[in-house]
Amino acid sequence: MKTAVLMVAATAMVAFYLLVRAIDLFSTGTIAGALLGVGVLLLIAVGGLLVAGEVRLGLGSSRLAKRLAAE
Repeated sequence: MKTAVLMVAATAMVAFYLLVRAIDLFSTGTIAGALLGVGVLLLIAVGGLLVAGEVRLGLGSSRLAKRLAAE
């Protein structure tokens, strides 16, 4: 459980850093900067979805292991 919390926290820190970089790209005022900013935001969204899926998988596996141990 500690490892999962550590990995989620590390992912959140990277996502925050990428969000700051995306804002910097948007503030350039160029079309290329805006498009790169959108790309960085999409990376954050995809990464968040992947981490959420892994957390759900881990929780489901934990519940299944508990049910199996109880039988």
